[in-house]
Amino acid sequence: MDSLALQPVFSSTAAALLLWIGAAAVSFFLIRKDLAFSTGRRRILLGLRALFLLIFALLLLRPSLLREGTLRLPASAAVLLDTSESMSIADLAGHTRYGAADEALREGRRGGEDSFFTFFRFDEETTLLEPDAALPAKPTGKETAIGSALKSVLDRFAGKRLLGILLVSDGAQRAADPLSPQDAALALRTAGVPIYVCPVGSSNKGDLRDVSVTLSSSAARVYLGNETAVEGLLSVSGYRGETIPLTLSVEGKEVARQEFALTSESQIIPFRFGYTSDEPGQKRLTVSAGVMPGEIAPSNNAADEYVLFLRGNLRVLFLEGTRRFEDKFIRMALDAKQEISVDYVRLPDGQRADENRKYSAVVLGDVDPDDLDASERALLENAVADGAGLVFLAGLGSIAENHLSRARFLASAAPIELPDVQLDRESAEAGFVVRPLRAAPAEGENAHYLARLAAESGRSKKVWDELPPLESVLDLQYIREKTAVEYGKIKAGTETVLTGTDDEGNVFPLLLTGSTGAGRSAILLSDATWRWAMSEKRDVFETFWRQLILWAAGRDVPAPGELDVEQESTVLFRGETARARILYMPYNAESADGVTVEANVTAPGGERFPFSLDRERLGAFAQTDAPGEYLLSVEVNDNGKKSETTRRFLVRENHRELEPPAADAALLASLAEITRGEVIPPGGTADFFEKMREKKESAVEPIRSRRYLCDSWILFALGVALLSAEWLFRKRWGRA
Repeated sequence: MDSLALQPVFSSTAAALLLWIGAAAVSFFLIRKDLAFSTGRRRILLGLRALFLLIFALLLLRPSLLREGTLRLPASAAVLLDTSESMSIADLAGHTRYGAADEALREGRRGGEDSFFTFFRFDEETTLLEPDAALPAKPTGKETAIGSALKSVLDRFAGKRLLGILLVSDGAQRAADPLSPQDAALALRTAGVPIYVCPVGSSNKGDLRDVSVTLSSSAARVYLGNETAVEGLLSVSGYRGETIPLTLSVEGKEVARQEFALTSESQIIPFRFGYTSDEPGQKRLTVSAGVMPGEIAPSNNAADEYVLFLRGNLRVLFLEGTRRFEDKFIRMALDAKQEISVDYVRLPDGQRADENRKYSAVVLGDVDPDDLDASERALLENAVADGAGLVFLAGLGSIAENHLSRARFLASAAPIELPDVQLDRESAEAGFVVRPLRAAPAEGENAHYLARLAAESGRSKKVWDELPPLESVLDLQYIREKTAVEYGKIKAGTETVLTGTDDEGNVFPLLLTGSTGAGRSAILLSDATWRWAMSEKRDVFETFWRQLILWAAGRDVPAPGELDVEQESTVLFRGETARARILYMPYNAESADGVTVEANVTAPGGERFPFSLDRERLGAFAQTDAPGEYLLSVEVNDNGKKSETTRRFLVRENHRELEPPAADAALLASLAEITRGEVIPPGGTADFFEKMREKKESAVEPIRSRRYLCDSWILFALGVALLSAEWLFRKRWGRA
């Protein structure tokens, strides 16, 4: 629609009128001078002035032509179709979720042209569907990344008008997706794009008949004689009142069975099997549930893991003569380690050591040798002679009062001098310094194996700095000076591994190591390392005591010629990469010259592939396209001496989409609510398509244009010309 409008100078009509009236007054003032002219000449001058005043009025008022209208904006709408594997579940009166979604989209598209709709399919990735392309025959995606799919659509239409997104899905987000659906919905709300959701599938777990087995992580290595716990969860829905069997099989042979009575429509039942192997080697353990009638996904009824059973676990004798916090926490730390088996003997309780066992290390708590019987003395003497490690713990009786000196074979094996003399209780008690002490490695950057709590020296130092202080230490020098007895001197060859420093800067030996002759010995002069376990550093406490026992037993370094394979994982999903590190100790510990390592993988079909290794002997294998069991073979040639070993790993189909199978309509509804969209039933998609078409028609923007009629140099020039003409006439007529 067109209309006339004024836009006066100074944006003021009054100012424009005043200027014009002023000019008109001047013009009419000059009329008095025109009386001398003839009537014809006066008319000419009056006409010139009138035309000038008219032009001046137009220039002051600036009349314009205002044109108003609307502009139709380009717009689009998007449709996202879930093609993940969970859409194949038939929980809609015998029809699959994907079938219902396909029919819903077909029904909606029958309403008319849909060229401005852009269609996408999504699972772990989002893919544009060409206009003429048919939908996939069946959903096979291994993940449902709803958040990433919504973000992909938003990014694709950046800078364009997107009227809405129709999300057709079961709503079950099953993906290692860093972007949650809710975060993506917030981004769409900011952009003004509503999400219309069309949920398909049942969210009621009771409507879905399914059984699944999942295993929790267990020990990958177990020593013979130790039980490995096979634990996990049995998830069942839809079989209330029935009984389901659960079995544990080792290499395909059933070794244990349990049965569970189902009392509700949906249950998650924890289970545990115990298994002890009497043969070394890697074994495949399988927990499987019986296939029930009408199951949606029988493929998730079994779960596998591989356990490597090893010979020769480290057996430790722990002798204690009193009750202390320290021995309780040490025992808990050692019991947590599969490679260490501890026989704990508390002598005052009448417990006795097993004289028929061979020990790799002995821990001596606050023990009085007089409490040992003849067989236990003989056991300890033989252990020391055979090279078993000895770890002495600072005790009021055993060390401070020097009771261990009564057994000379033990005293001679200690890293400090324990003369054949008994100290009084008062001096012994005074010898314990009770104050906060910061433990630290004695050698700094070149720390002893026992002081390295992390692989990197800088990280290890940080770990020591973060440990809480100990609360006591046995001051050997104080006792020696107080009693005038040559007691507690550090023997030649003894190494100070740890020291303790109090708030005043006094430094005390904390951990000393030496030799028994055939084996190793260590003495810990504090009975307060349990404080580390009571803090948030329990893992550091366990690492410290594990390393101390392994060192004492001589297990801190591999034996020459020892070959091992550390697998990152023994159960993979199809397409994942298998990784492993080859560990080998050459016979010549000083040089690896002449050592070659060859590794290859045999696939389930019999094909043989190389397992390439880097300089650190870390290898990766990515050709895991076929599900089944793979065999990793390793052979080492050490200057003519050959060693070989094998490890297995399993590649499974990825059925993450079916665990659990229930839909999540609530998630979809929340996305619609966040973006001010709607929940649309599968039969109502035609309404969505029609609504988008209506929004497209109403997607207009008002426009307004203005054209100034008198803003022209020609009009200005005409005004100047009129004034000039009047002046010329006046000059010619003698009145200029």
